[in-house]
Amino acid sequence: MNDYTESWKKVSNLMEKKFLPESALKEVENIYAQAKKEKNDAQQIKALVYMGQLMESTQEDARPKYIQLLDKEIKTAKQPALSLLYSLKASAYWIYLQEHRWELYERTQTIEKGTDIKTWTAADLHAEITKNYLASLKDKKALELAKLNTFEPVIIKGNQRNLRPSLYDLTAHAALAYFTNNERDLQKHAASFEIIDPEAFSSAEIFTKHKFKITDSSSLYAQALLLYQDLIRFHLSDKNPEALIDLDLGRLQYIHEHAVIEDKNDLYVKSLSDIYNRYSSIPASAQAAFLKASHELENARIDENNFNKTKSRDVLPKIKKDCEEVVLKFPESEGGLNCKRLLQQLDKKDLSLEMEKVNLPNQPMRCLVGFKNIAAVYYRIIPVTETIESSFTDRWTNKYWSFLKDQKYGKEFKQVLPQTADLRNHTAEIKIDGLAPGRYVLLASGDQSFSISNNPLSAQYFYVSQIAYINRGKDYFVLNRESGKP
Repeated sequence: MNDYTESWKKVSNLMEKKFLPESALKEVENIYAQAKKEKNDAQQIKALVYMGQLMESTQEDARPKYIQLLDKEIKTAKQPALSLLYSLKASAYWIYLQEHRWELYERTQTIEKGTDIKTWTAADLHAEITKNYLASLKDKKALELAKLNTFEPVIIKGNQRNLRPSLYDLTAHAALAYFTNNERDLQKHAASFEIIDPEAFSSAEIFTKHKFKITDSSSLYAQALLLYQDLIRFHLSDKNPEALIDLDLGRLQYIHEHAVIEDKNDLYVKSLSDIYNRYSSIPASAQAAFLKASHELENARIDENNFNKTKSRDVLPKIKKDCEEVVLKFPESEGGLNCKRLLQQLDKKDLSLEMEKVNLPNQPMRCLVGFKNIAAVYYRIIPVTETIESSFTDRWTNKYWSFLKDQKYGKEFKQVLPQTADLRNHTAEIKIDGLAPGRYVLLASGDQSFSISNNPLSAQYFYVSQIAYINRGKDYFVLNRESGKP
C-alpha cells in the first residue's frame, strides 16, 4: 500500500510557492482518490483537510462546496472515520460563521432555513454546528477503541501526547473548543442555562455522578458541562492520572469563568488545592498550584486598597513561597515553568519618578518615587544640553538609557527607601535641593552603577524657572511664577 510520503512532499512544495495553489489542490485530489480506492481512512481525511484549505484560496463559495463534499463522504463512511468527518463538518460551519459573523447576526429568523447556508441565520448555523459536534461523539465506543497510530497522518502530535491518549479525547476536545466558546450565548433568552450549582466545583468523582438541572439543552454552557462530565468519567480509572488532572483543571477554569455562584472564588481555590494535594507526587498537579497562585495574585491586585490589613500584607509573600515550592518540586512541568514566570513578576524591581514640570529656582523640590523590591535609589541630576535634546527621538530603548547614563551630571545623591517585604508597589516623597534656572533630567537607578541590564532606570525631565505664563487665545501674559505679578 502507498505510504503517500512523496505525494505529500510534492503538495508541500507546491503550497510553499505563492502562485500554485490550484496545482496543489489537484495533487491533493489525486491523493484523495488514491486513498479512497485503497480504503485508507486516515490519508483520505488528511486529504479532505488540505482540500478545505486549498479550495478557500482557489474557488468562490469554497466553504459551502467543502461542506457538500464532506456530506457526500459522510453518507458512505464507517466508524471511526465517520466521527472525524462530522467533526470536520462542524468545524467548517464554525469557520463560515466566524467569517460572516456581522452580516449573520443582522438576519431575522425564518420558519424554514432551506438548504443554502448563505441564507441561514447565526442561530441556524449554531444549531448545525452543535448537531454535528454531538454526532461526532455519538459512537463513543468506536472512538475509544480506535488505535491512534492508524490516524497518525491527521494528528497534530504536540508535546503532551499523553494528555489526549485516544481518538475520543481528540474529537471531544475539538467539540469542547466550540462548546466552551460563549458566542452563541450572547443571544440568551429567559430560560437559558446558567451554572448555579456549587457541585460543579466538586471532586471529579462527585462531579461526574451529579445530575445538573438543565432547562435549555441548546445552551453551549450545558453542552460543555455534560461533555466535561463524560470526558472526566472516561479517565477516572486511568493508571496515569495526568490526562484526568488536565481535564479537571480545564473544567474548573471553565466553571469559574461562567458560574453564577456567590462564593465561586472560594470554591475554585479549594478545588485547586484539593487536586494539588491529592496528586502531590504527579508533575501535572503543579498546574493546579499555579492556577491557584495566579488567581490569588489577581485578587491581591484587585484588593490593593485593603493593603493596610495584615492579611493583605502577607498574600504576595505566601504566593511566592508556594510557587518556589512548586518550582523546586516540579521544575520542568507546565505548572513549574508557569510558576517560574510568576516568580519573575513578583521579584521584578520597579522604579518610577513624578515631579512638577516647572520648579522655582534655588528652592527645594519634591519628587514622588514609585518603587518595588528596591532598598535604595541612586540619583543623578543632568543638565539638558542641545546634544541630549537632539540626539534621541526614540526614547526609552537600551541605547537611550546607555547614552543618558554616560552624560555629565551636576549632582548625585542616594536615598534609602523604607524597607518592605510585601512585594508590592510603594511610593515615597523625596527632597531635591534647589537648582539654578535651566532644564534638567533626574535620572534614577536601582543600583549604584546605573546598569541597563536587570536594573530599573527611570528619568524625569523638568524645568527650573521663575517664569510662568497664561494665555487667552493668541494673547499671552508672562508672570512671576512665585508672586504672580507681571
